[in-house]
Amino acid sequence: MTASPLTEVDPTEAGDPIRTSRATILRACQLRLLVRPTARASEWLAPVAGSVIAVAVDYAAGRISSQLGLELAAIALALGVAFALDDPAAPSLAASPIPLLLRHVVRAACALPLPIAVWLVLVLLSPVADKSALTLVLAGFITWALATAAVGMRIGDSGGLIAAPAVLALGACAFFLPERVSLYPTEGREGPFVAAWALVFGLTAAIGIAASRDPACRRRGGIQGEPYEGSQRSRRSVGRRPTENRQREK
Repeated sequence: MTASPLTEVDPTEAGDPIRTSRATILRACQLRLLVRPTARASEWLAPVAGSVIAVAVDYAAGRISSQLGLELAAIALALGVAFALDDPAAPSLAASPIPLLLRHVVRAACALPLPIAVWLVLVLLSPVADKSALTLVLAGFITWALATAAVGMRIGDSGGLIAAPAVLALGACAFFLPERVSLYPTEGREGPFVAAWALVFGLTAAIGIAASRDPACRRRGGIQGEPYEGSQRSRRSVGRRPTENRQREK
């Protein structure tokens, strides 16, 4: 009998290499099955609006400074991604066997191609020299937007209502920070610049993973590697007659 892509792996067999590889294959199948319906159900208005605003602010602010134009464009693109995790069907999917983190990853991946394509066009057309540093800025804003959106989905119905103000707050703080700790690239301080964004990436990764943990997830063993008692009991019951099971339960 062929296993369903949504079959859960027995927690007592999690340490078995064969079972571990099987779990990896099942997660890959789940990912493949999720991509197409998620892309159809995703809200494309926010990424499109963010991309249009990014092109507009880059054109307007680029007349003053090419770097300033790209910095503002990065914020606009991150604002478009901030609503990527919004899902009206989230309450009905809470009981899905597919992990919440995987569902968030798929929804985020569906919203990223358009902002990335727009950014590549803007960067290639810009005369700015330090394009890789500005791309790092964009990646930082996007990860911050997704992490705070995951928090918003945890505490409410719309992650974008939390993520959009958080992106604007980070952008404002980045503009007003002293030059020695600025989140925007400046000449002669590549080391502190990369260190500052490494701190932001670490913080956002911790926030995003914690907020994407399934609310119904429970620790299934008192000690790591300890067999799951309920599963063992159910396996011992297999093959017994109903009367024998009732007598043992008494």
